Amino acid sequence: MNLEQIFKEFIFVVQENPKYTIGLIDNYGKVISSSDKRKNGTLIDLSQQGKDDHFYKIAVEEKDYGYLWVNGQDDSLSIVANLLSESLKTRIIYEMNQEAARQSLSLEEQLIKALIAKRNFSIDEVLRLVQELHIDGTKPRVAIRIVKGTAFDVQEVTNLKYKINEDETIYSLMADNEIIMFKVIPKNLMELTVKDYLNSFIRDLQEWGLSDCYFYVGSVQNKLRLFQSSYQHTYWLKRNFAMEGQKIYHFWDYVLNYLANRVPHQEVTNLFDYFNGGINKIDTAELISIARHLYTNDYNLTQTAESLFLHKNTLVYKIKRFEELFHIDIRGSFQGKIQFYLLANYLSDNDKREQAGEIYE
Repeated sequence: MNLEQIFKEFIFVVQENPKYTIGLIDNYGKVISSSDKRKNGTLIDLSQQGKDDHFYKIAVEEKDYGYLWVNGQDDSLSIVANLLSESLKTRIIYEMNQEAARQSLSLEEQLIKALIAKRNFSIDEVLRLVQELHIDGTKPRVAIRIVKGTAFDVQEVTNLKYKINEDETIYSLMADNEIIMFKVIPKNLMELTVKDYLNSFIRDLQEWGLSDCYFYVGSVQNKLRLFQSSYQHTYWLKRNFAMEGQKIYHFWDYVLNYLANRVPHQEVTNLFDYFNGGINKIDTAELISIARHLYTNDYNLTQTAESLFLHKNTLVYKIKRFEELFHIDIRGSFQGKIQFYLLANYLSDNDKREQAGEIYE
C-alpha cells in the first residue's frame, strides 16, 4: 500500500476549502506530503500543537503511519480536523482490505490452478496452498463456472470477495470473461437441498451485479483430488448448453445426458439403428426438445407442457405418436423413459456430427 499516493488523492478533498492546509508527517516531524507543496520536506515540531495546528496519530490495526497535520484559522478547526483524521483512517483501512483481497485472490488463483491441473497434479502443492489460505480441505465444495458475454472488470472481481464474505469459498478470474469458483457447501442445510441452496447463493450474486452472467454448476465433491471432476463437469455444461435462455445450469440435472455422451458413438448408433425408419417420419428437433423437457420436469406432463408452452393434450398427443413409432412406453415405464431420453441424445449427437460435416452410412 502506497500511503503517500493515498494521501495525495486525499488532498483533493481539502483543496476544495482553501482555509485548511493538511500534511502527512512522519514520526520525526518531516512533512512527507502536503496540500501546500511549499511545506513538503520541512520539519514541524509535533509538540507545538496550538489553536491553528492539530496533529492526529495515524494508527490502523496496530500499524503506525505517522501523523496527520491540519492547519487553519477557523473556530471549527477542531471538528474538521477530527473528521479528516477519521476519514483518512477509513480510507487506509479500505486500501488495506483491497490489498489483502488481491493477495488472497493471487493465492486462490494458484490453488485453483493446482486443483484443476490434469497433468502434474501435486497434492503436496495443493495442501501447501490450502494451509497458507487457512481453509479446510475436507469441506464439500462445488465448482461454479461464471461466464460473462464481455470481459469482467478487475475491480468487480476483487469486490466479489466482499460480497461472498466466506473464507472457505475460493475463486479466481481464469479468463477475461470467466470466473472459476469452488463454493463451500454447509454440512447441515436443514430443509434446503443443495440445489436450492446454490440457487439462492447465485441469485444473490445476480442481484449484486452479475445478472448478465451464466452459471454452470458442477458436482459436489469433498476430496481435494476430485475437485477437478467438478470443474470438468462445469466445462461439459458450458460446451453443451449455449449462453441463452436460462442462466443457471446444474450438472445433476443433465447427468444422464453426460453419461450417455460417454458411451462410444458407434455403440449408440448400433443400438438405435432399428429406429431409423421412425426417425424419418418425425421432427427430430421437436423430439429432442420434448425429451429434455420431460427429463428436466421429472416426466410431469403438466409442468413439461407449461415449459414447452403447449397445451397438455397436445403434448400427450405428440408423446403417443413417439410411443407408436418407436414402440417405447414413455409415460408408464421407467425403462421407456430412459430409452426415450437416450434416443433424443443420440439424435442430438447425430445433428451435431452432420453439422460438422461427418458422413454416415
